[in-house]
Amino acid sequence: MEFFDTVTKTVWMVPLIDRFACNVTAKVPVFNSASFCPGTSGVNAFNYDWGVGGMNWLFPPLKLVGRVLQHLRLCKSAGLLLILQWKNAYFYPLLLTLKSTAAYKGRWVFDGKYAFLQGVDKTSYFGPNFRGNVEVWFIDFSAAA
Repeated sequence: MEFFDTVTKTVWMVPLIDRFACNVTAKVPVFNSASFCPGTSGVNAFNYDWGVGGMNWLFPPLKLVGRVLQHLRLCKSAGLLLILQWKNAYFYPLLLTLKSTAAYKGRWVFDGKYAFLQGVDKTSYFGPNFRGNVEVWFIDFSAAA
């Protein structure tokens, strides 16, 4: 079973928009891409209101996790955020502070072995040889004042 299917069955939610994808990696038919590609619903996810269109699937480059959290809040939107379980990363304390807020709805930890597909770079750390956990955070700012 594909990792995305495992996540959606576990959390009982299916995102409607994949905000950081391309025509090859998109998990749902509606997606935003970093640059133009066939089927994209828009280039640069941050150019769009994430509060429109439903639940967001968010698997951004790690350097953008803080910006993703900021945009979720700004748009008063909800999303499932996939991250590496990297507790000394700059973004991890940002997520932990959310746990004491109404925006935090849940967190699930998965074995990351099947989370990543092998890309063009066969030596990449991310692929079927990845040995670590990943986390999916359900963050919902839609009810925020």
